[in-house]
Amino acid sequence: MTTNPIPVDVVNALSKVPGVVAIALGGSRSLGVATPTSDFDIAVFEKQKDDIDAADLRAAIETIAEGEIKLTRDLALAEFKVQGRNVELFFRRTTTIAKEIAEAKAGKFSRWLHALHPHGFLSTAQISYVVYGRPLWDPEGHLARLIEQATPYPEALREQMLKTFRTEAALTLIHAAKVKHPNEMPYLAALYARAVSCWTLALFATNRRYPIIDKGAQRLVMSFPIHPEQYHGRTIKLFRDIAAGNLQQARKDAAALHKEIIAYP
Repeated sequence: MTTNPIPVDVVNALSKVPGVVAIALGGSRSLGVATPTSDFDIAVFEKQKDDIDAADLRAAIETIAEGEIKLTRDLALAEFKVQGRNVELFFRRTTTIAKEIAEAKAGKFSRWLHALHPHGFLSTAQISYVVYGRPLWDPEGHLARLIEQATPYPEALREQMLKTFRTEAALTLIHAAKVKHPNEMPYLAALYARAVSCWTLALFATNRRYPIIDKGAQRLVMSFPIHPEQYHGRTIKLFRDIAAGNLQQARKDAAALHKEIIAYP
């Protein structure tokens, strides 16, 4: 629970909406990497798709929101202000998360293109919304049961994640090494961004932690027991080097990082 008045106001309003079964604080505030001005990201859980009616939801938000309310037609996202602070709601289904937990235990996951995630949406990240979230309202224990089911982190998932993302990082670096012309710098930056994403996902698996695919992932990895020294700064340096035309140095540093990451047991 939280005593901050903004999440409390949100819970008081949304817990009355039919179809809402649980509410949790998410994003940087639940991960412990927030700044005083960070938005409030709040996960709203329903059992099945369309359990929550958009009209009911909007009516509840209107009781606490200031100014404009942005609500996507498919109830994927809602944005508004409460007491002058930005609040973002995202919606998840407990049945979907339960299914992903079962898949994770079998070492399975899937990915697909997603407008909000530059390297695609990872299905296993659905579990992260529960295990990293801070329950604000869970009267029937839906979140508590999902957390119990997701614990401990599955070794089968770890094995598959490591195999997949270490391999993809290696292939990405092979292609990055072939870029020589300044006109190809945007493509090279995208390749290195892809490599960093793969390394970060591999480090989540190395530390037996479910992955975060949003901003804050690298900062969270830096708090884990196993990660390359100065990992965040070294990845940032890759992009500074390619921007300055120091492609050989970037290749050298990327190769060193990759060697460290694949050496972890």
